[in-house]
Amino acid sequence: MRTLLSLFLALVFFSSFLAVQAFSGPKNKLSDEKFYRLHFEDVDLYQRVHSDVLVKVNEARQLFAGLQLSDTEAADLLKKIISPADMREQTERVIGNFLQWFRNEVNAPEPDVAVDLRPFKVKALREVPLFVSMKLKTLQTCAPGQDPGVSATSFSIPKCVPQGIPPEQAKAQFLAQLDVELNKSLAGVRDSLDLIGLAVESSSTSRADFVKQLDDARAWNGRASLVFILSIIAILLSAGLILLVNKGSSRRMLMWLGGTAVFSGLVVLIASLVARSQLVSRLHDEIIQHSGRLPGSATLLFSDLTDSAVPDLMNGFVLPSVLLLALGLAIMLGGALWGSGGGKAGKSKRAARE
Repeated sequence: MRTLLSLFLALVFFSSFLAVQAFSGPKNKLSDEKFYRLHFEDVDLYQRVHSDVLVKVNEARQLFAGLQLSDTEAADLLKKIISPADMREQTERVIGNFLQWFRNEVNAPEPDVAVDLRPFKVKALREVPLFVSMKLKTLQTCAPGQDPGVSATSFSIPKCVPQGIPPEQAKAQFLAQLDVELNKSLAGVRDSLDLIGLAVESSSTSRADFVKQLDDARAWNGRASLVFILSIIAILLSAGLILLVNKGSSRRMLMWLGGTAVFSGLVVLIASLVARSQLVSRLHDEIIQHSGRLPGSATLLFSDLTDSAVPDLMNGFVLPSVLLLALGLAIMLGGALWGSGGGKAGKSKRAARE
């Protein structure tokens, strides 16, 4: 009977330890802005997106269609408008706003995860004329009969300076027209990019249902602290009851308690190491599966981010399991020494034999 009860308490200990792991390390990391900042810096996210990914975005030309820029020129201009510092600021603001809402630090029906486009619009008003001005410096006067490529119904950079017009005057007129057209174009661009709206557009759910799913996850996160505390109490109670059930034999008490700790730590350690390997592999497969829609540099970046973040996340299971395993082995060693004559019971036995 005592053995069955000890096994039951060991199972309670193991289940409680597993719950503590699930509701502590990994959850706390995912709820902490520092986790994302650390791994974004580890893979040099913003600089790599700026240097490699933007250059590969073929759609960049569409942003400046009227200027008749090559893909490379459009990407270069986009890189002047969107700097690594800009990307860092917007990303950290969005992540910070979401996590504050998720941790119930902000009382709002939904998180503010909109990207502020106003700084980019301001930079576009400055950088586009400068970029175009440099291109205009290379224009030559049109040859006789050559079409400058300027249309009365559309706006584009001329191929050459029309004859009969001083080059500087023609360039000044064009830049003035560019300023008008650019302001008109940017006035039609929204001031923010709603990420929730984008997520809803790419899914089959409504905005209300999508936000409800987020809110349900937030409610679960709020209850996690209570589950964590109850699990800690269950661990302490089960450990105490294991000692109480096996009272009368110090060696048995220590061996049962140590064995329970070793079993719990070892099982969770092995499971977390296997899960870490499987999760990394699974995420790599997902990245490869969607690689056709991404530039190669973006695919490599996501893979590097996976290799950096997932092991760190799973260490929330690994490190406590190792510590519990080591503690359990130490307790079992103490029990073995106690039973072999290292404690009072052993000394009493030796004295009785003598």
